[in-house]
Amino acid sequence: IKLINILSDAISIELQKHNYYESTDISNKDLLILELLDGKMNCEEDINETVKFTHWNLKYPLNVISVISKKNISYVQFKYIRDVFENIFHNSICVLYKGDIVIVTSCIQDKLLYETCFKELNKVLSNLEMLCGVSRPFYKLININKYYKQSLKAIELGQYLDDSKHIFFYDSYILQHIFSLCSSEGSLKDFCHPSIFKPIDYDNMYKTCLLST
Repeated sequence: IKLINILSDAISIELQKHNYYESTDISNKDLLILELLDGKMNCEEDINETVKFTHWNLKYPLNVISVISKKNISYVQFKYIRDVFENIFHNSICVLYKGDIVIVTSCIQDKLLYETCFKELNKVLSNLEMLCGVSRPFYKLININKYYKQSLKAIELGQYLDDSKHIFFYDSYILQHIFSLCSSEGSLKDFCHPSIFKPIDYDNMYKTCLLST
């Protein structure tokens, strides 16, 4: 009995670290996603057992969709927005994590349904003045944090290139991500073939546009 009391206190303290503690309707699926995003579960066997326990009918591949807002999202607002997103993406889990909305959903294989869902999502995001990033598809829940970061990177890179959009797909910005990683290690010029600098020098000297041609 003493051990159970200690364990109960420990779990209570851990739960209070999440804003979800304010809610009485938090599900085991939500808690699982929060634990995975925090990197607190790193055993694939334990994750699979937990998925079975939550009766979550997972259909792979999955996507992570991160939704960010310029304003802080209150839990009351989130409950409303969550219902909207879960109506668009069926069988999805929608959580509030570090002030952002994170949606874990099965990758939509049907092209027509895919276009319909994201068209509807774009309309909602435009009305709410929010932005979202979509990760690449993945097959293991244990890797969810990696794909969550991908979705955020898609927003970061997408906004830089086109700030008129509301939805950014990571697949569209892979090259820019590679460039940003390379530039942090050294100058991007070091990766260019030397011959490319000849037309650059010529253009600078004679005010021509050979490089773009």
